Amino acid sequence: MTKPIPAGLKGQELEVARELLRTAGFTNVTSENEANKDVPENVVIRSQPAEGQTVPLNQPIVLVVSSGAKSVKVPNLIGLSLEQAQEKATAEGLGEVTRDGRAFSKEYAKGDVISQNPKAGLTVDEGQQIGVVVSNGPEPTTTVPTTTTLPPTTAPTTTLPEESTSTEGDGNGNGNGNGNGGDGNN
Repeated sequence: MTKPIPAGLKGQELEVARELLRTAGFTNVTSENEANKDVPENVVIRSQPAEGQTVPLNQPIVLVVSSGAKSVKVPNLIGLSLEQAQEKATAEGLGEVTRDGRAFSKEYAKGDVISQNPKAGLTVDEGQQIGVVVSNGPEPTTTVPTTTTLPPTTAPTTTLPEESTSTEGDGNGNGNGNGNGGDGNN
């Protein structure tokens, strides 16, 4: 006896999909895991043969179930150029390498990766993005100009004649220098 594989298996939890197949009369149902970052763990991605195909009730049916995102180990990107870091990350199954900033470094040439997040050696989901800080090269040295200190200069001073304190008639007191001669006779 043959029957079509029921629709609606995709997107179901594994046990729900198994029950749908049993209820339809299928007796030879197995499952296998496949990493998939877009489908939650333990959810059916597809069936083999596909939904809707008519097959004998005792034909093996495989439910391909998500094991979640595949885990990958983060490689060390420090010391690589941004382009080399992207190539290495892609080869390891990681996503885009993004520049999170720039900093001066005596150790690494301008344009080389000097730090990364997540750090090398950690296990992350496949496709994970990695942020890096790129070297600006060594910090420029600033030279302070040498200055010659000159001895302090003193402003020239003018000495004014001292005021007379005599009360004898040496002027008429009008401040114009045209005194009366000071003889006391007016």
